[in-house]
Amino acid sequence: MNIRSSGWIWTPWIEVGGTGNVGTTTLPVQQTLLGLGATSNVAHALVTPQGTLDTGAGVTLQGSGPWTAKIAYQGQFGGNTRFTTLELLADFRW
Repeated sequence: MNIRSSGWIWTPWIEVGGTGNVGTTTLPVQQTLLGLGATSNVAHALVTPQGTLDTGAGVTLQGSGPWTAKIAYQGQFGGNTRFTTLELLADFRW
């Protein structure tokens, strides 16, 4: 859906998807504590979730000249983690 206003074209958009990760999703970390006696254990840290829900929404603005602008919010959610971005982009093409 394009919205035309005063010589500009506004294109709102949304996206929904998913990402799957295979292989090792945790990283073993060796911990050694020194004191009266040395103790050692291995902890596992989450490197990446096995799957995420990917979302995004934004608007693209196209003028009559070589300028294009975009504002977008995107996020990945899953495995008790989240990654979000806000993007502002301006292009000039000649």
